[in-house]
Amino acid sequence: MIPFSRHPFRSAALASTIAALYSVTASAATFTWQDATGVWSSGSNWTGGVPSGTNPTDILVFGGSGVMPYTATNNLGTNPALFNQLRFQSVDASPDPTTSQTIDGNAIRLGGASPEIQQNGSGAITISLPIQLGGDLTLSGSGTGVVTMNAPISGAYDIIKTGSSTFRFGTAFQQPLVGPSENTWYGGLTISGGTIRFNNNAESGRTALRSNPVTFTSAGTLTVSSALRVGTLHGTVGTVQSQVTGSNTPNEDLVIHAFTPGTYGGSLILGGPTGTGDDPGVLVVRGNSTQTLTGFLDIEKDVDIGHGATLVLAGSASLGTQTKGAVVMQGGTMKLDNTGTNNSNRLRNA
Repeated sequence: MIPFSRHPFRSAALASTIAALYSVTASAATFTWQDATGVWSSGSNWTGGVPSGTNPTDILVFGGSGVMPYTATNNLGTNPALFNQLRFQSVDASPDPTTSQTIDGNAIRLGGASPEIQQNGSGAITISLPIQLGGDLTLSGSGTGVVTMNAPISGAYDIIKTGSSTFRFGTAFQQPLVGPSENTWYGGLTISGGTIRFNNNAESGRTALRSNPVTFTSAGTLTVSSALRVGTLHGTVGTVQSQVTGSNTPNEDLVIHAFTPGTYGGSLILGGPTGTGDDPGVLVVRGNSTQTLTGFLDIEKDVDIGHGATLVLAGSASLGTQTKGAVVMQGGTMKLDNTGTNNSNRLRNA
């Protein structure tokens, strides 16, 4: 058994069967929340009546202002309640997640044709209810408010980030400690625009993805202010960055679980420590397959290659400008491609 593995493959037949179980013949409707704290089963909290939670074409809209934050609690009898889209359009001049609108309660399932969570507002949104994937889920929109998903995400589908908005994978806050992410979804993450980031704590970056493969199709960003664990990286553009932002703190490791081959030509950055912090973090490659890097690298400490894993430096990828650090072979393989532009500068001369 591979630790932390979230296999990127799935049965199309099984997925179709599951989707069919949740299909109903009903017309689409839009339900708009009335911007006050309350429960979903109360008709006075909605324009459009109470959603049934059984229609995979229904759309829920949440607006409001960050000056008057509210909590909308799903207490519908259907669990999980089935919808097609969540649309956010809250207004806030300062999109700080600490003053967000909150969606919590029972689980929902996003299914039907092209399920989507859309952020079009400047106000922050916190989703604290479990989300089950009933199809490939698109996280979209151009709003500036951060959308944070703190509860478990489950299912055998992909997540696709589009638009300029920022979505954040979070963790359950269990005072006085912060627990790890409870995500169990095992599809891939595709970034086609905007930013995917994580809660600024020690758990979210290392547990929200783990080995989910990440593919960039345009210049989006995957960034974290803690340790980061991901699956194989793919694409010719994009930025993957681990940078601790606290004062006088070391940076943390970026771990790639290579369980399928991948080639990544975007930027990979392990930011240096801040203040008196003395540790810039390590790039770690684990698994039983190959990660090829062909783009810009900013790594100021060790590169650690675990048993069974292979790291290839090709294209313009180079560690030649490092001021310190070593390549540590833990039973893995490192290959230096000799057909690219940095043939004589793959590793630093020290």
